[in-house]
Amino acid sequence: MTRLKSSKLVLTNRLRYKWYQRLNFFKTKLRNQIYRIRILDKGYVLCTALLKSQTLRKYRLISARECCEKNNWSYVVIERAVTRKVCKPCYFEKCEETIEKFISPDIYIAEFHNVFVVGGVGAIFTQTECIYDALARDKEERYDVRFSALKYRMGNYVEVMHSRKSKEIKEAIFLVGFASYNYYHITVEILSRLKYVDSLEKYRYLPILIDEVVMEMPQIKQLLSRINTFNHPVILVGDMGIKVERLIYPSMNTWMPINVKHAEMAKNSDYQIAETAVYNIRECAKEIFSPSNHRKLFISRKNLKNVRLENEEEIRGIFERNGYEVIFPENMTYEEQVAYFSEAKIVVCATGAVLTNIIYCMPNTIIGCIIPEEYHFYLYSTIGKLLNLRNIYLDAEVTERAAYFSANKYIVNKEYCLRYIKKVEAILSEE
Repeated sequence: MTRLKSSKLVLTNRLRYKWYQRLNFFKTKLRNQIYRIRILDKGYVLCTALLKSQTLRKYRLISARECCEKNNWSYVVIERAVTRKVCKPCYFEKCEETIEKFISPDIYIAEFHNVFVVGGVGAIFTQTECIYDALARDKEERYDVRFSALKYRMGNYVEVMHSRKSKEIKEAIFLVGFASYNYYHITVEILSRLKYVDSLEKYRYLPILIDEVVMEMPQIKQLLSRINTFNHPVILVGDMGIKVERLIYPSMNTWMPINVKHAEMAKNSDYQIAETAVYNIRECAKEIFSPSNHRKLFISRKNLKNVRLENEEEIRGIFERNGYEVIFPENMTYEEQVAYFSEAKIVVCATGAVLTNIIYCMPNTIIGCIIPEEYHFYLYSTIGKLLNLRNIYLDAEVTERAAYFSANKYIVNKEYCLRYIKKVEAILSEE
């Protein structure tokens, strides 16, 4: 009886989420239509600001280097621009792995003075300027800037909506960013940058600015306590912005835009990742590693809202019957996740932020990401290549398209999975 009630509850929740997805899809389409009509767009943003009692301001885009040179502020290069690899993974029975090379921007530490910080935004604001390298470099205007407080871009200007109130602090290190509620973004794009600042002794006593949403995630709090080796005090940034007299800014060390206007506007060069972005995180967890390399893991997403793999239950059963251990990382501590992934000899999972944990895998671990090849999404395969993991992906068929491909639904063929399992077993038996 209890099991029947539980099954009904799961079904009800899935139906509710499906309707939520459809509503959100049509809402996004309507919003995109509004965006195309300038007067409606402006009216929509102004009404939103009024309802939220916030202010809307225009800022000129500027790069950190340009801003520092103009104001004679400190700008120290930590890693010079270098050639970085982007890995297109091997897809089982489809294609072999290929590597492309691109020149990355510098990684640096800059000092800004008398600036303003908004929660959930990776940009920094002076009285008239928006310091944001990614947009300053985006001459094609392919980035979709409508995220968090950023509302739209007009050539060299952006409009930003933020609270009329703010508090003031003397000095801090900037670790605020876009989508910091996401396990990948907060781990690799944001927290990995603290090590650059800590390499300079003069900054080791300063507090760090962190989005308040970060502290709601137990696993990220545990990671933060490990990477914060110099015990920087933590200041949380929320809806109310913060004015900072002296702000230390460690630059981005990955270069993937938070969104692009259309999927076809994505470039392979977007998936460049600095080795230090990966190893700064990996190093802080080394003492938890348990490299016995014996686990075969299937990572389930069934408890999450966005279940991309529609036939996960069927596919999960196939892998489970073939000796794979099904795990639910959202129910684990940070330390438990590190231990499990460090013990894996193969990890299979539908694409998602949980694959950030491949950072803790041992060399030669097989990564079986289930993701449609048509996405041309090379983030986790590039991380895998940096760590000498073996990317053997599984292709999938899209069944339902959303406004952004990250919300698409897809299925994977069960016979294809059985052949994959057989092939992987042959590879492992040769070792």
